[in-house]
Amino acid sequence: MPQAQSFDRPEKEPPDAPEDGLRSLQGELILLIADQARRVPFLVVFSAGLVALLVAAHVPPMYPAAWWVLTALATWVHSRIVGGLPSDGARSEAARLRLAALSFTGHAMVLAAVFAFFPFVPVTTGAVITIYSVALCAATLPATAGYRPIFLPYAVVTLGPIAPLWALTPGIAASGFDRLVFVVMTAVYFAAMLGHAKGAYRVFTESYAIRQQRLDLNRQLRRALEQAQSASRAKTRFLASASHDLRQPIHALSLFTGSLLMRPLDPRTSAIAEQIDKSVKTLASQLDALLDVSRLDAGVIDRAIETVDLKVLLTQLGEEFAPQAQKKGLRLHVHCPQSVLVSTDPLLFQRILRNLLSNAIKYTEHGHVELRAQALGDKVRVSVADTGPGIPAEEQERVFEEFYQLNNPERDRSKGLGLGLAIV
Repeated sequence: MPQAQSFDRPEKEPPDAPEDGLRSLQGELILLIADQARRVPFLVVFSAGLVALLVAAHVPPMYPAAWWVLTALATWVHSRIVGGLPSDGARSEAARLRLAALSFTGHAMVLAAVFAFFPFVPVTTGAVITIYSVALCAATLPATAGYRPIFLPYAVVTLGPIAPLWALTPGIAASGFDRLVFVVMTAVYFAAMLGHAKGAYRVFTESYAIRQQRLDLNRQLRRALEQAQSASRAKTRFLASASHDLRQPIHALSLFTGSLLMRPLDPRTSAIAEQIDKSVKTLASQLDALLDVSRLDAGVIDRAIETVDLKVLLTQLGEEFAPQAQKKGLRLHVHCPQSVLVSTDPLLFQRILRNLLSNAIKYTEHGHVELRAQALGDKVRVSVADTGPGIPAEEQERVFEEFYQLNNPERDRSKGLGLGLAIV
């Protein structure tokens, strides 16, 4: 017998499906009914054939055979009519649902013609006919989402003859009380099916409302994402432009402060000049970081891969950061095997190591900082280690976010912008 179906949408959408993937409520109902109608023809015809075989043992076989052929033809026509409703653009959705109701009712009348054999078969075969009709009605409930204009006439046609036949057929070996009980049970079952149909249609409409809300939310999220991406692109363009334009005057200011410090100055003026020079260097470093981030976000950094002597590169970095380490009383160790050649972009690679070394020295108060290269087969592992406080496990992902810093709640810019590890 046809199996109960869920209210999920079919995997394949008809060609006229709307862009947002959701029709009107009537359109979704038509889509569901059409999909179910295409699924069940074989089961309906096969089960009708079994019933016809049982009936043929008690009546002239030509009659159940004719009913079965008529059932197969009606099922094929019904499947074609209802299955083609979603793509029927010539009719309104309301008209298509009316056509579906007529098709279901006509199909039910052909199937219910099996009750004509009821007075001529034994009670066991009559029970099979009854079960067959009840199952058809039960399977049609989810196949139509309990939509009353379709389900009610179908239920009346398939269930209506059951009670009169069992109550009035003279050849049935049953008492008057038994017949009355059966009639009452049939009426109760019919009422229960109508109640289930009402509940099924309510579930369908609620499911539709939920899906509509989900689509509306998705559209809002897409708009918000587009706005965020637009704002991010604007930020990137601004940072790239501002950082580039500001580097020139900052560079000139750095030259002026350097020239000023080379002149003989009184102690008070010299101290002021040193503070200016320190501030200019901090500002230049922060602008460099902003420019790096903006270029990375914009995707305009090109790699220039070449063969690099790692020993020379790491030694240069060690010499560059040695004064900073000594100023904090730290030991800076550089370890690298002799004549190690690697393929890399030297500028980008040095930028990575500079950020790591700067962080290591900045956050280490005692002990040492180590820059080490270790050969691993045809590759080399380069690491920066220190004796600083380390990074808590719960923060080890966040430290790579832009502008995120540990132990700097007051946002002291002398400690940087929090871009070093994000750039790395």
